[in-house]
Amino acid sequence: MRICQIILTPGREFGGVERYAVDLTRALCERGHEVLAVSVRGSECNALFQATPNLQQAPLSPCRVFRIKKWFPFVASKIQRILADFKPDVVQAQQTPAVYYGAKAARELKLPLIAHIHNDYVKLKYYRHADRFIPPTDTISHYLRSNHIPAEKISLIRNFSALAAVERIKARQITGGG
Repeated sequence: MRICQIILTPGREFGGVERYAVDLTRALCERGHEVLAVSVRGSECNALFQATPNLQQAPLSPCRVFRIKKWFPFVASKIQRILADFKPDVVQAQQTPAVYYGAKAARELKLPLIAHIHNDYVKLKYYRHADRFIPPTDTISHYLRSNHIPAEKISLIRNFSALAAVERIKARQITGGG
């Protein structure tokens, strides 16, 4: 499957959303999918994507993505050109800027866009063109439904982590160890 992953976190910001996007992208590549990562040039995500085997990249200039409280319409056009060249089967977007720009671009090319929702205070007006929503918690799933997102467009998928410590804790819980 050809998948385009969009995350537009600028600079060196790197938290849970970015970790999830990098881990998901790497896992998709490891499973043999053709993945294109659209990220901000010079960002922490972009740096980690560069170290990912079998991953294609399309970094965007940070000054062209967004500035405080401003959205730039030509970003969607740039992403649309990237999508037209790559021809993905599906587009996945992490966080509001990626969903907003990615959905505009994907809609023009009649590509499905999956919006990963990472918190329950997003302004859903930026998500109105998403075809599918993936929340990581019951709370966010409820938030989406309470804001008139049809249940059939929501797929609850809990976050995962590649941290060995988390795996050890899970193993102890399963075996009843302390």
